[in-house]
Amino acid sequence: MLQTPVLFIIFNRPETTKRVFSAIRNARPTQLFIAADGPRPGKEEQQKCNETRKIVSLVDWECAVHTLFRDHNLGCGKSLSEAITWFFRHVEQGIILEDDCLPEPEFFPFCSQLLDKYQYVDKIMEVSGLNMLGKTRTEASYLFSTYDGTWGWATWRRAWEKYDYTMSRWQNVTDKRKVSLFFGNANLNNYWMSIFDKTFHKQIDTWDYQWLFARIVNDGIGIIPKMNMISNIGFGSNATHTFNKNDFGSSLKTYKMNFPLIHPQTIAVSQSFDKKFGATVFYKTPSIYRRIIQKIKAVFN
Repeated sequence: MLQTPVLFIIFNRPETTKRVFSAIRNARPTQLFIAADGPRPGKEEQQKCNETRKIVSLVDWECAVHTLFRDHNLGCGKSLSEAITWFFRHVEQGIILEDDCLPEPEFFPFCSQLLDKYQYVDKIMEVSGLNMLGKTRTEASYLFSTYDGTWGWATWRRAWEKYDYTMSRWQNVTDKRKVSLFFGNANLNNYWMSIFDKTFHKQIDTWDYQWLFARIVNDGIGIIPKMNMISNIGFGSNATHTFNKNDFGSSLKTYKMNFPLIHPQTIAVSQSFDKKFGATVFYKTPSIYRRIIQKIKAVFN
């Protein structure tokens, strides 16, 4: 049985919830926390919300179950962030899964072992089961990155205490400058400056951009597995953000992690991974046509 507590965040998708719950059920955590937002005003989804909540009531193993079922809708950003805050009022460390993040069985012991190993290393703020690049060449079982992977992840209370949904530190000139130089690439820096500014002004309803911001301003890093262990099965019209089934990340393969884990010799960010990750996921290299135009402009200048 899994001794590490698990938080399962659900909403109105019984089909995906059932599949992810089955994976949790196989791991048999001794503590399971389940949080659900309420139905949205003007949406006929009360029945689906009720149906989804019934699925996770089928706990048939020895387990302490805690629930946070809301009657009213808080929205994606507040409901998820407050659910995680609720979780860490009760536990020191734990695993977090949403209703569309289907993990490989090895995800659970991977997170559990690394939560224990790095419990007192303040710089490390997250353990992820997601590798958006699929596979990464490294002898170790995982690497360190400035990026996060919250499609199946784990963290500690001491790290989550640094989280601020309102991003109040965005108004701090020193912190904003840190972000503007953080990614070492002008395009990526501009991209994230825009994202964080929109998040701060509540133009984006989310919670995870605030988490990445908290990691950056607190000099935190995360753990990424050498092989992806999470499949996002929620792409489609019923999703909150991942509408397009053809978007990057919608068809990621998953792999089995080998044990015992091989640990990196030093705690240092993998610059090669971060560079490739940023270029692949957030910033696409200009096309040949665009590069030719840029060279022509440079000659005339």
